[in-house]
Amino acid sequence: SSLLMTTLSLHTVSLSHPSTSLTTSLLLYQGISLSELKDVLKSSLKIHENPVGLYDSSKDIHFPLQVLSSVPSYFSSKTYAVVLEKGEELRLGMCTLTEVSVRSMAKLFRSVADSNLLITPHQYNSIITHLIPPSHSYTSSLVHSHLCSLYDLYKDNPSVEVLLTMLSSLSNTDKGTKLRAAFEIYDADGDGFITRDEMRRYLSTLFRLRFKE
Repeated sequence: SSLLMTTLSLHTVSLSHPSTSLTTSLLLYQGISLSELKDVLKSSLKIHENPVGLYDSSKDIHFPLQVLSSVPSYFSSKTYAVVLEKGEELRLGMCTLTEVSVRSMAKLFRSVADSNLLITPHQYNSIITHLIPPSHSYTSSLVHSHLCSLYDLYKDNPSVEVLLTMLSSLSNTDKGTKLRAAFEIYDADGDGFITRDEMRRYLSTLFRLRFKE
C-alpha cells in the first residue's frame, strides 16, 4: 500500500458539496485528467452539474480544477468546496427560494414598504438577507449577491408586486407552480382572475429580468 502511494504520488483531498453539508475524501494522483476528475467529483458528491473549481472560504480564494489535477498535494490540509459553473450554481442555490411561499415573501415586503407599496434598496437587501443569509457556503453567497444585484434593474424604487414577480420567477420550481405564484401576486381580490393590465405588468417584469433591459 505504501509502495503504491509513493509510486503514484497519491494524496488525500477533502471536498464538500457546494450547497449541502455532504463532504467526501478522495485519493487523487498528480496529473489526473480533468474529465476523470469531474466524473469522480460528480459521483462522490452526488451532483449532476459541471464542477469547474474549488473554493477556500477562509481566504475567499477560487482555484480552477486544473490546479487540483496538477497539484493535489496543495489541497490536502483542509476541506475545500467544489465550485460549479455559475449558471448551474445559481440554479442549484435557488432551491432556497422554492422553500419560501409567495405569501410569506409578500408579508415581508409589505411590512416594510411605504404607503405606495414601494421598496427602497436598503429594505430590499434586508429582506434578501433574511431569506438567504450570506454565509461561507459559496453557493449561498453567490445567490445572495445575485439577488441583491437584481434590484439595480430598476431605476426607481420598484413595487412589492414587481419584486415578488421577480423572485417567484427565479425560484427553482416547475412552470405550473410559477404561474400559480403569479396569480397569488396579482389576484388581489382572490377571484381567480387577473386583468389585462396586470398581465402586461407581469410580462413586462419578466422580460426586464430575462433580458436585463
